[in-house]
Amino acid sequence: MIENSVGYMLLSRCGLDPSPHFIDEDFYGLLDFNTPSTLTILGSAVTETAAMCLSVIAKAVRRMQAAPAEAERAPAVPKPALLQPVPEKRYTLQGGWELAVVGSDAESILYSFIDLPEQEPVPVSRKDFDQWLAAGFIQPAPAAIPA
Repeated sequence: MIENSVGYMLLSRCGLDPSPHFIDEDFYGLLDFNTPSTLTILGSAVTETAAMCLSVIAKAVRRMQAAPAEAERAPAVPKPALLQPVPEKRYTLQGGWELAVVGSDAESILYSFIDLPEQEPVPVSRKDFDQWLAAGFIQPAPAAIPA
């Protein structure tokens, strides 16, 4: 249910028509969420998961829009390499994605998807990150066993 709802939300928020990708039966599971508290849980899960995806999309779009203007203004300067994620700070996201915390301060956490090395790290508030952990949307990745 979450997967279909997040997909629908992402397509519609990106200006695409989601109707060719879904059928009515894809959302029949909504009928199982028949109390305000269960609907709130589902809505929060969908909103928070979609927000993570939309922040990555927004950052990529901004970077693409700024690239032509920056190329005209400044000579090419090599970008500094991303900080290397520390293994004990890796997390798995529902759906199989892995993310790594690459920086933090008292108010926010900077994370990067491990499978997308070209992506700039994404900031998120420490409160939201802690809520994702508590809700089980992200989980600490198991530590690698040394060979």
